[in-house]
Amino acid sequence: MTQGSYCLVVYVNKNELNLRIGKLGKLKFRRGYYFYVGSAMGLENSAASLENRIKRYTKIKLNNNNFQKFKNDNNINHFYNIENKKSPKIHWHIDFLLKSEFTTIIKIYLIPSTQKLECEIAKFLFNLCDNFIERFGCSDCICDSHLFYFKDLKNFI
Repeated sequence: MTQGSYCLVVYVNKNELNLRIGKLGKLKFRRGYYFYVGSAMGLENSAASLENRIKRYTKIKLNNNNFQKFKNDNNINHFYNIENKKSPKIHWHIDFLLKSEFTTIIKIYLIPSTQKLECEIAKFLFNLCDNFIERFGCSDCICDSHLFYFKDLKNFI
């Protein structure tokens, strides 16, 4: 599993969180759940591999020894009980959000694939979400956003 797309489920634990997000400027985040969609299409051991992209945000190591931590449904892998790691370097929009003391990754979905599926996943979430952060995480495509807000997750997770 070296390539694919992923979804970080991030919980914001503050009623109003104001953050400067790179060139997007100052944005307001409400308490609730945010799904961030990304892709990692690099080859094994490259910085852009799926494993290394997830290691950027968590202390999870993806290898054959820890697949028991996965729950696999239709080739979508879920991680629970995630130990977060605040990203040491700000590069992507999501890095600004995850750097906050008021955010926590609560779940990760991994979708192994040799095809870049993040825009299709983003369109799916766009139709389900309560709101979205315009242009977040999608400066390299024509999507409206790659970050979607859900007030609660009763009907989703």
